[in-house]
Amino acid sequence: MEEDIKFSNSLLYYKCDNIEFLKGYGQLYTEFDDGVATRQINIINNDMYCSSSLHDWNENIGFLLYDGHIESLDLSDSVPITQLEFENKWQEGIVANNSHINYLKGDASLPFEEHTLIIHVVNILGKWGKGFVLSLSKQF
Repeated sequence: MEEDIKFSNSLLYYKCDNIEFLKGYGQLYTEFDDGVATRQINIINNDMYCSSSLHDWNENIGFLLYDGHIESLDLSDSVPITQLEFENKWQEGIVANNSHINYLKGDASLPFEEHTLIIHVVNILGKWGKGFVLSLSKQF
């Protein structure tokens, strides 16, 4: 059965229907890559929280992504699931939380948070004349 739950040699997916969170019980879906949790879906009181960051925290759940290795977990209450089952639940969670792109104005060379993704389109002219590169030039 193990070959049914693997997408590649290193990806495993598990679901637990009765996991204890900080403020109640819920469901947990976890993706492991080489034994390390890479994405997790936490469901409590019909609210879904998707995370791929060790820094994500919720007052009802706690940290939203497991930070240990799969070998240190007791998976006796968990069942293996397929990648498709996980991806469908992940997409449901993203839609349920109305996840969207946040547009912020400011100096992009000074991020608001430690882990920040900056999407930037560049020209192919090789000139630094406007926009993002000016703040980079000032900072560095």
